Amino acid sequence: IHPPNDVRLIEGRERLCLESTFGAGKNKTEISWAKCEVRHISQRVKEDLGDGRPFTNWSDQGVTSLPPFCWNTWANKQVHRIHDLMDINTLKLAKNGVDCTHKCMIWNLSQNADRETMGKLGFCQCLTPTGDFYVTNRGGPLIGEELLLLQGIPATDLILTRETEKELKDLAGNAMSTTVVGVCMIS
Repeated sequence: IHPPNDVRLIEGRERLCLESTFGAGKNKTEISWAKCEVRHISQRVKEDLGDGRPFTNWSDQGVTSLPPFCWNTWANKQVHRIHDLMDINTLKLAKNGVDCTHKCMIWNLSQNADRETMGKLGFCQCLTPTGDFYVTNRGGPLIGEELLLLQGIPATDLILTRETEKELKDLAGNAMSTTVVGVCMIS
């Protein structure tokens, strides 16, 4: 994962905010929150999490207020389902005494709250083309080049000029990890 002051990360962040690749390319008003809300409420009740929104502080008007280090411009472009999932994950970790802003976790925000979205501390879940991966201690998503690096594809050796963040995400999500390919070739 790139450090916060890396030019590639800064450029990727700008592209993500412009493209808003999260939410499967749909406008956030086109995705009905009601379809997922029942599942999220059920998960909150099941795990006794309450109805708080301690991390995103999102409102029905769509405005979020994440901690200052987070990518608030990106967060404000996301749908309520993603906002609520971030709060649910934060509450789950807080019950165990873990502050997600001080631990590097990669959450898969493309799933609902009743699915496995947090993975394990220090590990990344399976990368898919439609996955929305959020880095907790960064306060923003993985950019396309980082997704390629996680697959073992040396993004620094590629000539990437016109590819959008969505295209890079598709490329990384459809790739097979180079460690898997290496083992298959050796055997």
